[in-house]
Amino acid sequence: MSDLILTAAALLLLAACVLYKAKFHPGENPDFFNIPNTNALRGIWSIVVILVHIPPERGNLIQDMIGSFGFVAVTFYFLFSGYGLSLGVLRKGFTGKGFWTKRLPKLLVPQLVVNILAVVLLWVLLGDQPTLSNLLLIAGWTKWLLACYLVFQLAHLLFRDPKKANIAIGLSLGAISLSMYTLSRLGVVTATIWPTEIWGFLWGILLALYFPRFRIFGKDRWLLKTLLACALSGCLGLLYLKFKPIVFWGDYLLKIALGCAIIGFVLLLNMRFSIGNRILACLGSISYEVYLVHSPVIVLIARALPELSSGPFILLSLAGTIAASLIVHRLADGLLKKIHPLTKA
Repeated sequence: MSDLILTAAALLLLAACVLYKAKFHPGENPDFFNIPNTNALRGIWSIVVILVHIPPERGNLIQDMIGSFGFVAVTFYFLFSGYGLSLGVLRKGFTGKGFWTKRLPKLLVPQLVVNILAVVLLWVLLGDQPTLSNLLLIAGWTKWLLACYLVFQLAHLLFRDPKKANIAIGLSLGAISLSMYTLSRLGVVTATIWPTEIWGFLWGILLALYFPRFRIFGKDRWLLKTLLACALSGCLGLLYLKFKPIVFWGDYLLKIALGCAIIGFVLLLNMRFSIGNRILACLGSISYEVYLVHSPVIVLIARALPELSSGPFILLSLAGTIAASLIVHRLADGLLKKIHPLTKA
């Protein structure tokens, strides 16, 4: 019972952080999906990612319920990336100049910092021998994001017409998603993959393309549409919990539909409610580092404190991940500032 209380307390604290300085706008949220707003959303979902990856033997009922829908957090991360890239093309066009020099350092430098710190800490504290593979590790989600970037770049280089490029991106991501899903079901691919969550990248592109229409759609009868979206998400969520063991129809199509419904509900809710404060801004700024850091932190805590029960383990994982992410962000930011003149040249 104490473990459940501690987990509930952590979630209530997260809810308090979200609601702090939140505002309801009777007309329309003027900050809807701008940079501070999306940064705040990143901060919220980063905490969900930590809770999702708590080991089953250290989890509890509350944490497990959140974990069942944690894939939406990854879907949102893909959505943010697709939205940002597509919005840039709509505003400035696509030339391809500096495409990778802007993005590779931001993804790989924090990864390298995390790898070095993880190897050193595991060596010093637990006696694990350093290996080259651990130093050169690239996280799964980062690989998938790089694949999305590559598809995006190639499509816009091959097709100067943005409409044809977006069609090519959609078909390519669909083919990649179905291929990886099939390979995983056949047991050919054993690493963690996100064949359903990758669709979020396409949702982000569509949101950028039809952003004005979405805002118009959400203006009239906003409350009714939001409640319907909430009800649809709830129904699909219950269906998913029951039918997710079913191959393809349950663990693929239904999962994609549920993710899309939850995203729609969150976006509609965000059209009238603005969120953002210094806490969420800080969490948003380190959201990528949180993704990279949380697994090593959880492993380190689990091995160093094997007798720790569920509640304290979850709280320590949350606090340890956030603290470590702040350190990694500061170190990586310093390295990026030194690298930036070289990449610019």
